[in-house]
Amino acid sequence: MNSNTNSSGVRLRQIRKSFDLTQERMAEELSISVSLYKAMETGKASVSKRTAEAVEARFGISADSLFYGTLRDDVEVWNQIYECDDEGKLRILFRLINYFMSNNNLTDNEEKIKSIIKAMFEADK
Repeated sequence: MNSNTNSSGVRLRQIRKSFDLTQERMAEELSISVSLYKAMETGKASVSKRTAEAVEARFGISADSLFYGTLRDDVEVWNQIYECDDEGKLRILFRLINYFMSNNNLTDNEEKIKSIIKAMFEADK
């Protein structure tokens, strides 16, 4: 077993867990068999270029990160949030809502999030 294959498998498992997916669901998301996915996650099979491209398209994790480096910071942050209790998650949610609603220097994507948040609150009225 190649150490790079094993490292890619470990990162693949981290991605799957950060999105709270089962191995079966992850295999489905990547359009591969469950047995192949399990083999990749355990390092018994290499992650193919096609699978790495599917990971990038579906989860936003670059192939370079999957094969050679650490995962993007947002995946690590999500893992920390996932481990919080519900009260901690709600505090984070309210902070994020406050950030988007009070910030005037947002990117186009952040502005879209802000408009979604506004629409959610207006729907409750």
